[in-house]
This record gives sequence, structure tokens and C-alpha cells, in this order.
Amino acid sequence: EDSGFILDTLARAHWMAGDLPRAIETQRLAVASLESRAAPGGGGLVLELIRYLALAGDADGATEEIRLQVRSVREQANRGQIDIADDLRDFGETLVDEGLWTAGEAALLEAVAVYEKLTEPDPDDQVQTLVLLCGALAAQGKIVEANHRLAQAEKLVIEAHGEASMEHAEDVLYTVGRKFSICDKGREAIPLFRRAIEIGESLGEAGKYRRQVTELRLAMELVYSGETEEAMRLGSSHLVYWREERGDVHWTTGMAKEIVGLSHLREGNLDSAGKMLREALHTMRFSLVGRDNPAGFAETESGLAECLTSQGQFTEAESLLLSAHELVDEYGKDQPAARRRTLERLVALYEAWGKPAEAARWRDP
Repeated sequence: EDSGFILDTLARAHWMAGDLPRAIETQRLAVASLESRAAPGGGGLVLELIRYLALAGDADGATEEIRLQVRSVREQANRGQIDIADDLRDFGETLVDEGLWTAGEAALLEAVAVYEKLTEPDPDDQVQTLVLLCGALAAQGKIVEANHRLAQAEKLVIEAHGEASMEHAEDVLYTVGRKFSICDKGREAIPLFRRAIEIGESLGEAGKYRRQVTELRLAMELVYSGETEEAMRLGSSHLVYWREERGDVHWTTGMAKEIVGLSHLREGNLDSAGKMLREALHTMRFSLVGRDNPAGFAETESGLAECLTSQGQFTEAESLLLSAHELVDEYGKDQPAARRRTLERLVALYEAWGKPAEAARWRDP
């Protein structure tokens, strides 16, 4: 086993040096050195191999490694089917977190299949797996399939929780909506957020906090979908609400500021937009979520940079966008929407600045 982890380190060195073929070859040796792929730490070595194959564009190779890993997990002695299903779900979740959507989908589908064969599966585990699968499908543009899996999750929630099912259904809709949003399917997220808000309203005071947060998420997607009037109305009301509830240095207040600022930007009110987006950046920098969610903070930097580009303040806009890109590149592998917007804003910056060569570099990085 020690030789496997030594080879894993060597493979990583090859990858960092830009030699992906040697990284794949060395990682295959690391996996082959294991007594079993399902041995402690074995899943991590296999995951690295799948990552390298995916980076190399070898989808068939990555899929085959997933198949072999699934078979290894299934064949483990003295382990129940529930443990196997949980392992497959966790493996799929790790792949999705790495932005390896196709590979994650394959592993999660296997987990779903195992859960369905259990005599008494835990419905909450099944729902969690289906929600993860929705995200993997949405990231690949498989919205019809994702909505089908969402319907399955909602049905399980209703069957499992009876009178308490509405609160659970709201949570599922919100979570899948967030996954759609993060995966650059914001328009498809909007109806899910609206349904979650309707359920939250029916729950009264018990559903108030989640409803307010969901309205913030909805407003942000409305901005990016061009529905500025409703976004501005929601953002402005929430700015007042969250300032009173949580103060000025809280991520919800920062997000409301960002929504109002972006709405001003879409309406061409550059001075108002710049002022509000600077406030949003300041709030996010000092909020707990701003520190713990670097990719989300990068979105705030990127939004202010878009405004600065429109104002001709190119040097500051460049600094913010390069910082945002670095954060998204390091922490946002599972957030293609943030990556796309940052790249588009870099291209727009350099085009406006009269630097076509730089624009071309970021157009196809």
C-alpha cells in the first residue's frame, strides 16, 4: 500500500509539470499496487486516476474506472448493501465536487440502483442521492432528466414524512435550484425557487428564514436572466430586511447589495451601481460566508469589475477580475456559472481597453 501512495505522489508531480500522459500511467500503477480498490485510501487513488483521465478528455477511460470501482465496492465481503450504496453516493458526490459531472452521474446512478433494491431503504439517503444526481445532470444540460429525478425525490419526501413533508419538499426544491444555478442553468432554477417560496409561505413563521434566503437566490437569477424590475424590487426590500435582522456585515445583506447594484448596472445607472457593488464587496469580505466561500466572493469581485469596465476604470477592473479568476479556478471547479461570467467579463474588459490579444487569450483559455 505504501508504494501506491508513493506512486500517487509521483503522478501528481507529473501532472503539475504538465505531463498528463505520464501522470495517468503512474497513477494506473498506483491503483494496480493496491490489494483491493476498496481498501482504505484506495478510493482516493482511483479518484485521482479518474480526474487525470477526465482532464485528458478520455471519457471512456474515466467511465471504465468508475465501473471497476463500483464492482470492487459491490464485491466487498461482510458489508451490507446499505453501506455499499452510501459508499457509491459519497464517491459520486466527490466526483461532482471536482466538476467531473459525467463520472459523478455514473456513480450516483449506481447508488440509486442499489438503494432501490433495498427492502427498507432510508428515504432521506435516497433523496440526498437524487438531489446530487440532479446537479450532475443539470451541469451537463440534461434538464429534463434532472427534473425527472427531482420529481422522484419529491415523491419520496411526501411518502416518508407525511404532514412534515412540505418543509422537506421546500428544502429539496431550494437545494436543487441552487445546484441548477451553480451549474449555469439559472433560468431553470427560477421556477424551482418560486415553488419553494410558495411552500415557505404556507409554512408561516416556521418557513420564514428559508423563504427569505430563497427570495435572495431568486432575485440574483432574475438579474442574470434580464428580469431587472422584479430583481430590483426584491433586492431593495431584502436589503432593508437583512440590515435590520442581521446587520450590515452579513452575507445576506451583502448579497442584497449585490443584487441592487447589478440591477442598477443593467439599467445603466453606473454611479449607483458602483457605489452599491463596492459596499457589497466590503460586506462579503468581512462576512463569515465571504471567507468560507471563495468562489462566491469571486462573483462579487467580478460583478464590481463589470461596472468598473463600463466606467472605463480598466486597471482596477483587471485587478479584481484576475483575483476572481484565481479564486474560481482554485475553489470553483463545481461552479461553471461563476467561471463563465468571470471569463466573459475578462474578455469584455480587454476589448473595451483596446487589448484584443488579451481578450483572445481569455476567450479560449
